[in-house]
This record gives sequence, C-alpha cells and structure tokens, in this order.
Amino acid sequence: MTHDQLKLLLEQIKNPNKRNWILMVPNSLGETVAVCGLADSFVKTHGHGITLVIPESHAFIPECYPNTFDRVVYLHLEVMRQFSVTGFIPHNFFSVDFPFNTWPKQNGDGRAFELHEIWIDSLGYSGLSFLDLYRYVLRLDWKAKFTAAKIPDKSYSEANKIIGNLNIKRNKTVVLFVGNNSNKPSPAYLWAQIAKLYFEKGYDVIVNKYGAMLLPEGLSIPEAKIVDIPLDMAIPICEYAGNVVSGANGFIFLALAANMDCNMNVLLSNEVCYDYSNFLYKEMNYMSGCYQLVTPELTCNAKKLREWIIPKQHDCLILDEIAHGIVFDVNNKHAITKTVKN
Repeated sequence: MTHDQLKLLLEQIKNPNKRNWILMVPNSLGETVAVCGLADSFVKTHGHGITLVIPESHAFIPECYPNTFDRVVYLHLEVMRQFSVTGFIPHNFFSVDFPFNTWPKQNGDGRAFELHEIWIDSLGYSGLSFLDLYRYVLRLDWKAKFTAAKIPDKSYSEANKIIGNLNIKRNKTVVLFVGNNSNKPSPAYLWAQIAKLYFEKGYDVIVNKYGAMLLPEGLSIPEAKIVDIPLDMAIPICEYAGNVVSGANGFIFLALAANMDCNMNVLLSNEVCYDYSNFLYKEMNYMSGCYQLVTPELTCNAKKLREWIIPKQHDCLILDEIAHGIVFDVNNKHAITKTVKN
C-alpha cells in the first residue's frame, strides 16, 4: 500500500470524538490477549483512551475486557503490517492519534525484536516473560498490572445450548484441540491413544478443529464428536466438560488469562510452521511453547495445568506413555509440572 492509501485509512481508524492511542495487534490470538490485558495499565500510564485495531477473528477478546477500549477496529493482519513495512510509522515514534504497532518484530527500530529473540534463546534464565516483553513494547513499568480476562455471561448462556445439544457429560468429557496455527500439531497416533484411553475410562471425547490452520495428518477418531466450538463459547464448554488436551496455542493463553477452571494438558512441539503455502516446518526450542516459562504469572496458580514434551525422536511406546500420563493424571519424564529457574 502507498503512504497516501495508509493516510486515508488512518483517517477512518481515528476516533472522531476524542484523542486516542491507536494500538495495532497484527499477530496471533495470544498477542491480542496480552495487549488487552495490559490496556488498563497503558491508559493509566499514558493517558487518553485506546482505539484497538485487531483481526476480526479476535473480536471476542476485547469483549472479555469491558469498558477498556473507546473503539475497536477490525483490519487484516497484512494491512496492519503495511503501516510498518512501508515506513509509514517512523522508528520509535510514539504519539497519540497515530498507529503504534505492538508486534515486537515490527515495533520501533528492532530492539524489541532483538529482546524477543534473546528471551526465546534463554527461557527460564533471563527473568523476563512474554508479558514483560509486551510491557516493554507498550512502555510500561515492569510491575504494570495484567488484568485477567472475564468471560461474558452471554458466553455461558449460549454455551449451555451447545452443551445440551451435544449432551456433554459434566466433568466426564475431554475436549481435544487437535490443531494449531503456528506450532506443528502432535501426531495423530497420540491423539487417537488419548481418546482411546478416555473412552475406556468412561469419558466422552469431543474433537474441536475450529480456528486451526494446521491439523494432524491422518487423524481418525470415529467414536468422537467432531465439532467447531466458537471462541466465545470454548471456555464455558471446557469448564463444563472438565478436561482439555491441546497444543500450545492462543486459546490456552486466553484460558490461562481467564483462569479457566478445568484440567489442562498441553502438548509441546519442537517445530513451527514457516511456510503455510507448503506446510514446511523448522525446529525450535520446546520451551518456547511452555507456558510455565513463557507466562509464569498466569500459571503460578494454575494447579490443573500440566505440559508434555513430545520428543523429536519418538515411537509408539513413548506416545503411549504420554497418553497414559495425561488420562490417568500420572507424571512421568515427559511431563513439565513446575518452572525451575537457574
């Protein structure tokens, strides 16, 4: 896009009634949760109000932060990123009524992204967390409060309809979030074994694929209920079901931010997708998806959270061991149950 086109777009984004900070979040669901959770501290620190610019698929997140934003505007990720990649936003420019890109990779002159990369390479050692990175980007104090997400009452009332239609058994159901949007999904065999053991235990199994671009190859769980659970009803349904198994993704970040009350088991991959057109992956640190290291302030009270490393070299016996640990609540060498700082 040209600067003239972006200037016209900016005039449409601006709040016509009052001066606003324009916070753009051209990234994934977890980043939108991070910015929303720090928004109240941002206003208390910098004044004025906020026009939040996010993808339309993230519209539910600001609903979990009522009375926080003056305006919410929906733009495609790539359109938001144009404000930075074209140089429309000057480096380190921070001014009310002008776009501010909160994505560390495109924020300022690159120092935020360098800090992000150092943090990724030294998780558990630097003392910084994912939310600290966003405090830095938003020019907040390290102790700036992160506000918990509050799931609206209407989400619970709407979820009750789905719960009734699917005849979900309270605390005797597991919801499998089998897909991801960045990390490689866990093997289909593991998901099938988890489902098999839950069935044998007398539980119902729900497979949710909603919002996932990356799905396990060859997944087949014929006995499960395959559903698309909208984001605004996912947490109430999971709390009623009582059990969740998922990859590391933005939904889990939201669930932790909202203090979701159910058993959560998270599967950690060592691969991330870098080419969505050909579904090509590259290796990464397992711990870059470990919430106990990435967001310790959100997991310190999450007593029902357990994370599992899926080894790069694995066979069916290893996957069976992980599945058994998840379903029967048994720790083994693949489980991460607490953060250890060195």
